[in-house]
Amino acid sequence: MKIFLIISTLIATILSYKWTPENDDKVFNVFQQFIKAYNRKYIVGELDARHTKFRENWAELSDKLANKRSKYFHGVTQFFDMTPQEFARKQLTLQITPEEEIKASQAKDNFDHGRNLQTLPAEVDFEALGKVTPIKNQGSCGSCWAFATMGILESQYLILNRTATATSINFSEQYQMNCDYNNYSCQGGSVYSALWWLRYNGGTVQNEDAFSYLIKNQVCSKSSTRFPITVNNFYVVSQSEYSMKYALYMYGPIASALNAGLLQTYKGGIIDFENYAPGTDCPNTTADVNHAVIIVGYGTENGVDYWKVKNSWGPTWGEKGYFRIARGKNMCGIQWFNYYVNVSLK
Repeated sequence: MKIFLIISTLIATILSYKWTPENDDKVFNVFQQFIKAYNRKYIVGELDARHTKFRENWAELSDKLANKRSKYFHGVTQFFDMTPQEFARKQLTLQITPEEEIKASQAKDNFDHGRNLQTLPAEVDFEALGKVTPIKNQGSCGSCWAFATMGILESQYLILNRTATATSINFSEQYQMNCDYNNYSCQGGSVYSALWWLRYNGGTVQNEDAFSYLIKNQVCSKSSTRFPITVNNFYVVSQSEYSMKYALYMYGPIASALNAGLLQTYKGGIIDFENYAPGTDCPNTTADVNHAVIIVGYGTENGVDYWKVKNSWGPTWGEKGYFRIARGKNMCGIQWFNYYVNVSLK
């Protein structure tokens, strides 16, 4: 609770004034609060450089807050002492493979849009249904691909095993990072490649108790402790938000991807813009996609259709670890790469 109070104070302070050379002492005091809130421990000589980055982000955020075109909330996050380039290098490491891009562009639907979409409910939330595990934190490791992969498998287990609870299971991202030779552990990877590896290497996953998350690369080793779930197959959703909506409702949470640059300062609300301009607001080509996430629901608020998305940056980030993003606009490229799985329980 204390960290939320400190962060709320930081946001209120930004709203009250912009950075100028005259008020740099005030900004430095807020920077010290940031260090305390996020338990930052800098090496010798690093403090001044981090303060400079914090100050630059402060000035940019002040401009964003004054820009009424964006319709969501910006603020101080755990990434506020990083440059956008450093943030991307450490957190946005999804690697779309050439094969994946071809498969996604060629994916076809097996249902009729007009007929099937008329029967879908106006709102779906698998988290509220208890079919989504608690928010995790990938830390300073480019392992979003592993968290998105394990996350949709955890949801499938909860959907099939009605006696299981969201807090009773925890699949190991670390094991996938250690042993999946298609991907690069903390240096990035692809959900498509991870699902392919699971499908064609026995389809089994390991328990977190056997392979705890260490936020670093490790040598692959085996364990007799395996979770009783097998990946039979996985499917690429066609590049349409109509298809995403249907797949989500019919098959459960889906792994997705987007350009996540603006999430560096996201605090809440639906990511949307007045007169959305992809080139300046949030890039949305296939080449711009750089972060893997899990779509767990959809709905409408104040006339704005949105996706509810599970992230892997901890429960104090965003909306208790989630974010919402406008639906039907290919916002930030979210319609390009989406997957669901078919699993069975042993």
